[in-house]
Amino acid sequence: LEYILSFLPLKTFLNLRSTCKGFWSLIFSPPFISKHCSPTASSPFSSFLLLSHPQFHRHFPLYDCTLGTWRNFSLSLSDSFHSFPSFSTLISSGGLFCLSDSTSCSLLVCNLLAKSSRKIQYPSFSLHLEHLTFVTTPTGYTIFVLFSEAASNCAFVYDSKVQTWKRFRGFAPVLGDNHQQQGVLFNGGLYFATPEPFSVVMFDLKSGRWERPVWELPSHHLTFVRLVSDGGGKLYLVGGVGSNGISRSIKLWELGGDGNYWVEVQSLPDLMCRKFVSV
Repeated sequence: LEYILSFLPLKTFLNLRSTCKGFWSLIFSPPFISKHCSPTASSPFSSFLLLSHPQFHRHFPLYDCTLGTWRNFSLSLSDSFHSFPSFSTLISSGGLFCLSDSTSCSLLVCNLLAKSSRKIQYPSFSLHLEHLTFVTTPTGYTIFVLFSEAASNCAFVYDSKVQTWKRFRGFAPVLGDNHQQQGVLFNGGLYFATPEPFSVVMFDLKSGRWERPVWELPSHHLTFVRLVSDGGGKLYLVGGVGSNGISRSIKLWELGGDGNYWVEVQSLPDLMCRKFVSV
């Protein structure tokens, strides 16, 4: 039965989950996961690009990479949106969206396909969202927020399985002024890139400890660093190589071996790199 139902269109499959508890749990069945989560899975939304603008809070142009066309849709899932007159943050992971509204000190996690949402209050009303990270897992999702003051540092982690925040105290490394920077989920931890001199730090989601991996960055002439995960157990680094803050080339590295060194996977062509840097 699980195998047969896994061939239903994704939207129909999700609507079917409201039939009973047995069907509700089918989304975690091996046939469904192997069909919809594999790199070769065919889905009308297998790859898309969503754009947002701070002056248009409910409408988003969506580019469908499979069909090569633009779509327009609006966020109108439930009455929860009436309590979100304007949200300042829109991040996504695994098909879920996380919105934040500082006026109501809350977050809203939305599932567009299932037309469901959950409102989550900030762990502290005086909290300023720093490095808000939202990542999906096989059993739910995790939200990470860093909270730093002059006298203390702490991190808050929300687990959707227990629907509670957990607070971790301890010194946090300097992650820079870019508070929109998200962490990357890899091997049970969130990885962040620090500002110059560039390095990588990791936050252990279970222990709440900050660690600095032993491996070095692939080049001593990096102009910028971004971390990326493919969700399948691989960690990548996108970086510019040059001098005086000017990128002469842009490369992609993969963390290889036992996680001890970086392997160059791809390099942006010179002509495309020059056009990219000029913009």
